[in-house]
Amino acid sequence: MFKVLSIDNGSRDNMGGFNGSKSLEMQLLVECLRRDGSGEIPASIDWPRFVELARSHRCAPRAYEYLSASRTGNVPHEALSDLKQITVGICVRSVAMSRELGEICDVFSREGIRVACVKGPALAALAYGMTSSRPSADLDLVVSAKDLGRAVRMLVAHGYEFDDDLTDSRREYALARRRSTALTSRVTKVRVDIGCVVISHLTSISSMVDHVVDSSLPVQIDETHAVPAPGPELMMMLVCMHGTKDMWNKLYQVADVAALFENNPDADWKRLPGMAGEWGQESAVLLGAAVAKALLSVALPDEIQAELSGNRKVPRLAETVCNEMRSGTSMDTGHVRHMVFQYQSLDRVSDRLRWWRRMLFVPSDRDMEWVRLPRQLYFLHGVLRPLRLILGTSAASRRLQERRELTTRGTKGTKRREKRGI
Repeated sequence: MFKVLSIDNGSRDNMGGFNGSKSLEMQLLVECLRRDGSGEIPASIDWPRFVELARSHRCAPRAYEYLSASRTGNVPHEALSDLKQITVGICVRSVAMSRELGEICDVFSREGIRVACVKGPALAALAYGMTSSRPSADLDLVVSAKDLGRAVRMLVAHGYEFDDDLTDSRREYALARRRSTALTSRVTKVRVDIGCVVISHLTSISSMVDHVVDSSLPVQIDETHAVPAPGPELMMMLVCMHGTKDMWNKLYQVADVAALFENNPDADWKRLPGMAGEWGQESAVLLGAAVAKALLSVALPDEIQAELSGNRKVPRLAETVCNEMRSGTSMDTGHVRHMVFQYQSLDRVSDRLRWWRRMLFVPSDRDMEWVRLPRQLYFLHGVLRPLRLILGTSAASRRLQERRELTTRGTKGTKRREKRGI
């Protein structure tokens, strides 16, 4: 079934195939996620780098499943062992996070707090049928604005601590403006992001939050817990919003789109573009579909394909994402490029104006810590934010450039050693 490819030539087409000018390790990782994966394994793979890519892109379980079926003997035992170890760790953590999510939802239900579980174990159950197939970094909860304060107090009462170092008054001020916060359990160390915000405060609007909470249905995440979560169509929109916010810099985001399409054939996909368009997220949804098709050969529903065919902006954005992903540099793009990319994906003038207003003047926790102002002058944090952004962007650009230079020097050194036979 599996065959070894020479590094000097590739076979697959330019949408997903092996190509010596691209990152072979990244292309093999993409191949591991394709439903029509050919079983081709390049002859020259930097296996430690591949394992690190699988880990950092959160695709180790799928990579292990694909490569462990190889019969060529071309996959080193050490690489399979490392992937298996990562996969086992993900399974153990997934069980713990599913249990914790179920317990949180039980507490909220008893207190009359309505919540929607987005991404995390709920997404894993919808997209893959089991929570162990998709690692979760944290738990994401959406509540209505009227329930946010009470929900946060309930988490604190059950052993969660705020991740920030703000005083109570500063935190209260920041929460009222960003409408979300993060807490971590003192016992399990599981982080919970909770707010009356969907994915990003830069693009979220109240009607979207209300719809996500109101339309959530029970999703079984383990033997004892079913948690309220959006259905596959709405979850797809949220996944695409999250991927677009991050410039689709990690492959697991693309895999989530593919899995939602492939494992929910009975979903009402024809209403997805219109639903996303109501909240200015049609381009984000079409972008996720385009990238999943280009990288993972997903067969898109006819209605989604028709919308893509008539769109001029999305293919250009998708090409940028795919080029970054195939070259293995998608995680080196930096926060500024992510924000610009998110802004470019917005369709409506009103959404772009809202994005600018919130990006420039809604203070973050870092803004509140950057300059310590008395309570009467908290409003100045929003005024000072543009200055901090300028200074922070300059410093981040320098760090990114230094990291790229180190990577380039390391790559050149490796090639010189290979030429000398070292």
